[in-house]
Amino acid sequence: MTFDEALDQLEPRTIWSSEMRDLLEQLRQEYAPTVEMTEEQKDIIMNLLDDSDISQDDWKTMINDDSPELPKISYRQAIMAYMNPETIKVVDE
Repeated sequence: MTFDEALDQLEPRTIWSSEMRDLLEQLRQEYAPTVEMTEEQKDIIMNLLDDSDISQDDWKTMINDDSPELPKISYRQAIMAYMNPETIKVVDE
């Protein structure tokens, strides 16, 4: 379950203070931030999830070391997307 799903499920049943919602939003931003990437980068991540043998070249492609046509994302962003693919947001190139 994602932070957003938990908030959506709890909100109708609970009286939320704005401080509680803000705290949960801060936690979501810290531990499951939205990672913006192109469709091609998302496809790479999804393929990596299906492949137990991830090479350094796969990660280099993901973070744009060898693919200047793709937007650059950081190692942290790539790892976060790999660990939590539901946080991926596809954006135009």
